[in-house]
Amino acid sequence: MIVPLFAGLLLIGVGLAVSLQSRFAATDLAWPHHKARSLALVVWVGTLGSVLGPNLGVPGEIIGAATGLTVYASAFLIAAVCLAIAGLIVFVWVDGG
Repeated sequence: MIVPLFAGLLLIGVGLAVSLQSRFAATDLAWPHHKARSLALVVWVGTLGSVLGPNLGVPGEIIGAATGLTVYASAFLIAAVCLAIAGLIVFVWVDGG
């Protein structure tokens, strides 16, 4: 029972580190005259995600009923899919730009 707890804590820590590193990436990859706007956009979207994230319970119930997962696991599944989509968009956009 303790191993999944530590694995979850490790993944939460990795997610936090990646979130904080996105601020550096936003300013490093931006044009010099857009650095502040890029950083502000990353911080604003992070705030938006912090506000909307806890509201994934209702969609989590719907997905949980369809997949057999608990409400909390379904909310994490939604977040994982959204992160995968965001990663794909960034990969395509940065690679193509």
